[in-house]
Amino acid sequence: MARLMSQDGKKIMGTIVGDEFIKYVLGSKHQLRIPSAWAMDKWVFNTIKYEGVRVVRIIDKESGKEYTAELKMFDRHGFKVDRGHGEQIALQLRWWVVLNTTRDEHHVVLEGRVKVLERQIESSVDGFMKLSEENTQLRKDLEEANGLIIMLQVREQDCLRQLEEIDDIPVMMEGYSNG
Repeated sequence: MARLMSQDGKKIMGTIVGDEFIKYVLGSKHQLRIPSAWAMDKWVFNTIKYEGVRVVRIIDKESGKEYTAELKMFDRHGFKVDRGHGEQIALQLRWWVVLNTTRDEHHVVLEGRVKVLERQIESSVDGFMKLSEENTQLRKDLEEANGLIIMLQVREQDCLRQLEEIDDIPVMMEGYSNG
């Protein structure tokens, strides 16, 4: 979980949790009226895109509504706006999925998401441990294979020496001379 602070470091712009950017707002103050849309600072958009965020979730603290949109929707349907707060990227409400929740329901939803993330982390750790065990076994197998290669190289050298010794022994056969 990482908080994204304003450029002057005074305000929390939102929080990155996994592949989601979550922002709490006051709808009466922050929602665009014409056209009805949610907007974010352009640098926030670029930052969360760089960080690998796939989903934007805006939670209106007044109404309890939760607005969710995939970040790619901003690329496809977003528009630039500057109404005195710097350049922003906005997405009309028709591109958002809206959930009506009470504050208590919202906490239950968040707790559920936390549990899902915890399971994903556990699964990732288990997968890492399994890969680590497999890596250890592969190292052992590689060491054994290297030992076998060295042993075969020594045997090859022994065989070559024996062949040289055989060439040095005079063979007396009728009509044949090896030297």
